Amino acid sequence: MKRAAALVEDSAATLALLAMVSLPLLEVVFRRLFERGIPGSGPIVQHLTLWVGFLGAAIAAREGKLLSLASGTLIPEGRFRRAAEVFAAAIAAGVSTILASGAVDLVTVERAGGASIGAGIPTWWTQLVLPLGFALIAVRQVWRVRSGVGRAIALAFRG
Repeated sequence: MKRAAALVEDSAATLALLAMVSLPLLEVVFRRLFERGIPGSGPIVQHLTLWVGFLGAAIAAREGKLLSLASGTLIPEGRFRRAAEVFAAAIAAGVSTILASGAVDLVTVERAGGASIGAGIPTWWTQLVLPLGFALIAVRQVWRVRSGVGRAIALAFRG
């Protein structure tokens, strides 16, 4: 199950990055050959940047490479380091949860507004990565805590 989810996540990030690179190149070709560009290509690439960034952050959280408090390098192994890891996970999960909640509100407002980024793509579709990315980061921050009690503490701070 974890491998399938990781494959989906990695594939989505790769496809978004590939589209980010390909779309401007296709835009140049279309303008030269057909004297017309691709409708909405600029805003689509901008929103793909958002997808690549948030999927990249979720992947970094999955791999344990997301920036956090530097407890591993500053505090010697032992009880204090574990406490610092729980504290860092709790804060990161709490902040990510708050941001995910705000992102849900943003997507809801955008959906009600009915705006489009171009080519008939609703703006709210492109913003779905915000709550998804923040939620994945929050869950993964809690999951990375090694002890069950530490996870419970980090989970409690998540809200």
